[in-house]
Amino acid sequence: MRYISRIVIFLIVGLLAIPASGQKKGETGQDYFKRQEYALAVKAFEKELKKAKKKKSEQARVEAYIGMSYYYMNKPREASTRLKKGIDLGYKKADAYAVYGLSLQKQEKYTEALEAFNQCIKTDSKYPNINLYIQSCNYAMEHPEPNTQIVLRSSKVNTDGSEYGISPGPEGEIFFSRAPVKGRIDPRTGLAYTDVYVCKLDGNDLTKPEKEKAFMKAYYNTGVFSYDTRTKNIYMTVCDPKGKCGIYKSPYNRNKWGKPEPVLINDKYDMVHPAVTNDGNRLYFSSNAPGGFGKTDIWYVDRVSDDKWSDPINAGNKINTPGREEFPFAGESGFLYFASDGHPGFGGLDIFWSTAEGNAIGTPQNLGRPFNSGADDFNLTTTGDKGLLISSRNINTGDDIYIFAKADLTKTEIAEEEEKETESEPIPETKPEPVIVEQPEPEPIVVEPVKPRPDNFAVIYFDFNRFVPQREYRQQYDEIAAQMKAYPNATFEIAGYADPRGGREFNSELSDKRAEYIAKRLVDRGVPKSNLIIKGYGFTDPAEPNASTEEEFQKNRRVEIRIIKTTN
Repeated sequence: MRYISRIVIFLIVGLLAIPASGQKKGETGQDYFKRQEYALAVKAFEKELKKAKKKKSEQARVEAYIGMSYYYMNKPREASTRLKKGIDLGYKKADAYAVYGLSLQKQEKYTEALEAFNQCIKTDSKYPNINLYIQSCNYAMEHPEPNTQIVLRSSKVNTDGSEYGISPGPEGEIFFSRAPVKGRIDPRTGLAYTDVYVCKLDGNDLTKPEKEKAFMKAYYNTGVFSYDTRTKNIYMTVCDPKGKCGIYKSPYNRNKWGKPEPVLINDKYDMVHPAVTNDGNRLYFSSNAPGGFGKTDIWYVDRVSDDKWSDPINAGNKINTPGREEFPFAGESGFLYFASDGHPGFGGLDIFWSTAEGNAIGTPQNLGRPFNSGADDFNLTTTGDKGLLISSRNINTGDDIYIFAKADLTKTEIAEEEEKETESEPIPETKPEPVIVEQPEPEPIVVEPVKPRPDNFAVIYFDFNRFVPQREYRQQYDEIAAQMKAYPNATFEIAGYADPRGGREFNSELSDKRAEYIAKRLVDRGVPKSNLIIKGYGFTDPAEPNASTEEEFQKNRRVEIRIIKTTN
């Protein structure tokens, strides 16, 4: 087994078309495991274990496979316990070490997980994604504390089963799926098949949910959906009896759901998790279509007319990885949220955000704690002044619904541990060569220090190799935004700069990130994005052109916010 991936259920309604499955005579635990029927695999392996008491190597193998089965059922505690038994008994295969490490990672036992991953490398130095797993453990240990200003509340509607697939409706409804612990059991997960429920937000929690009967009668298997304010349609995932999933639309009518019409379907691959932008002009989704970068990628289509969309476009390798990118959500002001296990994070699926303007999608940033944890965190969405997400961080239950204030999405930059560059170069060990400012003239000219401009609203400073500003400047976002909003007809430039260390290309990208980061904080506080010009200038136009001390370099690492145009 070389393909490490937890089963992530795409659907709000579980695979109702799959007939009930039980253990069959003559089938082994390995048979069920290969078919990804992990609940049945555990039962079969437990029987085999009783017969293997006198053969240590067989005991080791069976214990390890029980552990791996539990991992794919999203039971990391049981998985790590059984895998350790298997390894201690002598099953020292790369797969066992890798899944053991991932199980520990989901429990946020990062030091132990690193030891397991290092053992995996000793067994197989080319094991897929192992370096990412190690990188994620290090990332998590460098960001240990959550932002205490952010409150993430577990909803009272959560049960011992699994709640997931959060989808807000246009009239205040909140739809979600529930897989109970009892009932007609899915042989893959060990949980019962799911039903759709509907409730509403009431303060900081959800009202008592009720089964959505009209919805259930209309469709087979339906996934996370998105409401299009432009056409008054609901876009949703619909799966056929064979489990092949595509994106359909239906006019929104709670009392009578119409027949869904296909929008994006293909016989050879899945297209799921639709997310329509606020203006209705773009539809993001997740797919395992060919031409992507990994197991599942984020794609999008742009609206050509009310009834026609462009051909699918891959969102690119800045956000897509060899892993899984799923559950896109088009937030306000052109920001894209999604879940991924292919970028460094805290473990499992983490939630990330990127800027998205036209075809330019920015480098993704981890949303940080407490939004993310060692477990799977995904399906972030917002409605009104609240945000919701799904997480399996409670080890005693399955996936659960968590609620937070939408404004808390803007507070992630003031966590105890600062965000770091996703792509950083080491500090040079020797003094960098002098920076030559390229000019058309054959002789270099003297660059004068930048003097404070009278049209500057603010100058924000950064530490070396960081795009998150120094802590004292993060407390000024509200004040700066309020001043900018006092000039509704002005155009502002958000200009990012870097010091000369690290190279021209690197600093050009770093200055872009600094400008984009500050712009997002201001837009989140009500500054119209249409009023902003966001640009990075690398290490040109330095405040200290001949900097040699850290204090002087500090003056060059900045973002300047200034008015460049006003209209009546």
